[in-house]
Amino acid sequence: MSLSLEGIGATLSSEDGYTKVVQLVPGGPAAKDGRLQAGDKIIAVAQEGEAPVDIIDMSVSNVVKLIRGKEGITFNTEYASEGTKVVLSVLTKKGAGVPESIEITRAKVELKESEAAGVVKMIKTPDGKEFKAGIITLPRFYIDFKAAAQGDPNYKSSTRDIKKILEKFAIAKVDGVIMDLRFNGGGSLAEAITLTGLFIKDGPIVQVRAYNRNVVVKNDPDSAIDYAGPLVVLTNKMTSSAAEIFAGAIKDYKRGILVGDTRTYGKGTVLEVVELSNLLRYVNQEFPAGSLKFESAVFYRINGSSTQELGITPDLVLPSMTEHMEIGEMYSDNHLPWDSINNVNHDIYDENLDKYIEDLKKASSSRIGESTDFRRIQENIELYQKYKDRKSVSLNEKVRWAEYKQEKKAADAQEKVYGEMSETNSEEDKKDINATDPVIKEAVFVLNDYIEIKKSQK
Repeated sequence: MSLSLEGIGATLSSEDGYTKVVQLVPGGPAAKDGRLQAGDKIIAVAQEGEAPVDIIDMSVSNVVKLIRGKEGITFNTEYASEGTKVVLSVLTKKGAGVPESIEITRAKVELKESEAAGVVKMIKTPDGKEFKAGIITLPRFYIDFKAAAQGDPNYKSSTRDIKKILEKFAIAKVDGVIMDLRFNGGGSLAEAITLTGLFIKDGPIVQVRAYNRNVVVKNDPDSAIDYAGPLVVLTNKMTSSAAEIFAGAIKDYKRGILVGDTRTYGKGTVLEVVELSNLLRYVNQEFPAGSLKFESAVFYRINGSSTQELGITPDLVLPSMTEHMEIGEMYSDNHLPWDSINNVNHDIYDENLDKYIEDLKKASSSRIGESTDFRRIQENIELYQKYKDRKSVSLNEKVRWAEYKQEKKAADAQEKVYGEMSETNSEEDKKDINATDPVIKEAVFVLNDYIEIKKSQK
């Protein structure tokens, strides 16, 4: 949650018993060293001055512990390894099967790619006027608890970062803001509350019911509002936990328009972790005993509806690949079911918002029907469903190879639509609405429609 860790800065996965490097964190020790590359396979790990440990068939979590170094003893898992060296035995992609030894000095790695980011994009409205949209991307709700507790005035948090972005948007005089929470897996509950507070004056944000049925209402801690203009929130089935709390509060206050898949993930429970070692003192024992993770409470929106299982329903639904995947809490075994409690009083920021939705849907549907990008997405969805629903696979090599090429073609096309179109080279390209993914592009148009409809109703 602090967006930093100590180690070498590499994302790892397991493949056929090998630990494979998936990607390197930009600016991390491994990336700066330059020898370790994505696709390389690590077969052994040695601490400085010690014999290497064979890691073939070892779990990724244990490999990570070896690479990061000496581990601390708290649940927060702090590592005391900065400045020490680790030696990796690596089968490189370019090598001839002979392991290469790569020594890397561990350091603090800043997870910059998970920070909130903001950009201003321009579009031309049908009447030829320029429209500015401020777009914020938030991959997770983060906060450096340790720095905050120590009184560091510059401690890292998603709310503080987005507050700064909104200040820049105000200087740029944006016409509206889009909050992109697609693939946001949640994080700090406190951050979800304070972030919502940037968009409302004051009031309740979420209700929490504990195992004993007692309900606590969590409120916006201050009465300031940092952005009071038009707002669109983007979600999908991977939007989870704290992100669902934010999206649910925005919807209940009618503070903005939700756009995305038919629902969010549906993770509406409070996870609690208890270090079992702390309990051993009651029986005069001391040894590593692991920890126990369990659900101890349930989140409810201020309208009384749980965010559990069913998630948050958007106002507008856009075509997407995630919509057709079996993603969400409802697919977890023995998950807690959706339920509801009493609502709590709260303000309404746009009494007429529900009246605008039908017109917004019609305008959006018309654009999507004429969009080449969404047509490609729809073709990929149909191909995905074709292979997802089939009950057999050909054992004929030629037929199977032809099927594989079709599947890969769909995957490559999807990656191009959502990847390359947003990975532009220049700052001007980043501001160009045509150089972005189609969902963001449509969200900007929805935002503009919303503003124009409101103007026409005055």
